[in-house]
Order: sequence, then C-alpha cells, then structure tokens
Amino acid sequence: MAWIKRNLIFVISAAVGVALMGVAIFFLINSMGENQDSSDKIAQAVSELKTLQSKTPSPTEENIVAAKDEKEKMKAFINDFRKSFAPFPPPPHTDDKEFQAYLRGTILELQVAASNAAVQLPPNYAFSFSSQVEKLGFSSECIQPWMEQLQEIKTICTILYGAKINYLESLQRVPGCRDDGGGNDYLSVNSVTNQNGVTTPYKISFLGFSAEIAAVLDGFQRSSNCFIVKNISVTPAKVQPGSPMALAAAAAAPARNTVQGEMERRMNMTGRPAGAPATGAAGASAARPAAGSSPVPILWEKQLYVTMTVDVLKLKPAEH
Repeated sequence: MAWIKRNLIFVISAAVGVALMGVAIFFLINSMGENQDSSDKIAQAVSELKTLQSKTPSPTEENIVAAKDEKEKMKAFINDFRKSFAPFPPPPHTDDKEFQAYLRGTILELQVAASNAAVQLPPNYAFSFSSQVEKLGFSSECIQPWMEQLQEIKTICTILYGAKINYLESLQRVPGCRDDGGGNDYLSVNSVTNQNGVTTPYKISFLGFSAEIAAVLDGFQRSSNCFIVKNISVTPAKVQPGSPMALAAAAAAPARNTVQGEMERRMNMTGRPAGAPATGAAGASAARPAAGSSPVPILWEKQLYVTMTVDVLKLKPAEH
C-alpha cells in the first residue's frame, strides 16, 4: 500500500490506460464486424454485376447499330400513334369585339352547312352558344376556351353533316369558364386534365335511320382527331306533331307511305306478304314480279332518336 501511495499517479495512469485499451479493443471488434458486412455486400454487388454483364449484350458495333435502329423504330411508332390524336386547327387570337363577330360568323357557317347537307336544325340554333350570341361583352379569360370549343364543334358538325343525319336536336358542351353554366347548352361535368392530355365531353342528340347512325360512328372512327364514343342510346323517334323534329322526320322519308300501301295491297290480293313464294305452277309464275314492275322492299325502317356522349381527347405537346 505504501508503494501505491508513493506511485499513485503511475497507478492511476496505468488504470486509465488499461480502460482505454479495453474501449479500443471493443471498437476494434465492432469495426471488424462492420467491415466484414461491407465486404459481404461488395461481394454480392460484384456478383450481381457479373450476372447482369453476362446477360447484357456487350457494346459491340453491331449491338450499337441495332440499338439505334430500335430507337428509330420507336420514334416512328410514336409518330404514327400521335397521328390519331391530330390537334385541331389553332383558333385565331381575338378580343371580345372580334370574338362576337367570329362567333356569329361560325354559327352562320354551321347553319348554312347544315342546310346544304339537308340536315334540319331547331330555329335559330346557336350550337350551344345561345347565351353568348346576344352578349356584347365577354371576359377575356373565356375567349380562348370558347374558341377551342368552337373548333371542336365545327369538326363534330362536319362528321354529322357528312353522315346526312335527319335532324340535329342539340349539342351540349362542358362549361368553358365562369361565364358558362345553366340552361340546356351545358353538361354537368367538366373537362379532365392529366399528365398526358385533356379530355372534353360533348353530348349529341339527333334523328336518323340506322344507316346515318353507322355513318356517324364511322366518321368519328375515321377522323384524324381523337373522338371516343363513350355511350350511345338509340330509341324509336317520338315527335310532337308540327314540331321542327316532326317536319324533319316527314322530310327524311318521302314516298315510304306509298311503298307500304303497295305492300299491304299486294298482301290483301294474294293472302300472303309481298314477295312470298306461292305453291304450285300457278304460284311459281305469280311469285315472279311482272315485267316492268318496281321491286318492293320487305323491310320498313323506323326513324330513330339517338343520344351519344363523345369525348374529345387532345394530347399535350410532345417533349423533346
């Protein structure tokens, strides 16, 4: 004990040194364990890299040329794909006064085109712009959306007129800005925008026969712009006497009553539907139409009332 007292500083220093050595050994062991874990991870990464390299073609000249060819093919595919989403003609830039003249001119143009195509319209029809056509001033934020909608409506009407529908009852659009809303011109939904483009729905109601309906669907399918027919409802046409729709229905089917009367007359005379074969030798000659007589149709098509919802899909400009 006397020696410890005489060498107290030395003893304390030795004890501290031993403690520090123990701490160092502890950290050394932990570091060795972490180093082993890191070594294992590096070995695993190297193994995965070698596996990928064995499966990936080496960057030879042949592979580089093949990769460039595939890139060009992909560009061509994307360009062909975008052709089905051709943009609409860009509308002219106008202020509120110029827009009023443009709107009235467009409505008149659509009315004249309908008349030339023998398509009936409601009196003074404004193609969903009835509340704007009488206004003298417009909000500047509304003009551009309206101009875009007019371009889309022009294209839709071109398809309807080309199909020779009998009567265009209504065409409804989504509200384009805060000045829109209310009335029968608008749908209760809005356009949908995502990272790829904008989808704008329209609702169309018209009269026609099955051939006109098929022509409308074919027109939307063949259009360079992207139209998606979301739903379609077809019912027998029910019109009020004297209404514009009734006048269109009467104008769409001239001479059909005459044909039907002739069919009924022949049925009453022969006791069988017109065109049905009779039995026996006499019946065989009677089944053949007389020389110079006109063919008699055996189908009597009724006019149909069609309501369809069509989405206009516009892609955002491609990024280069």
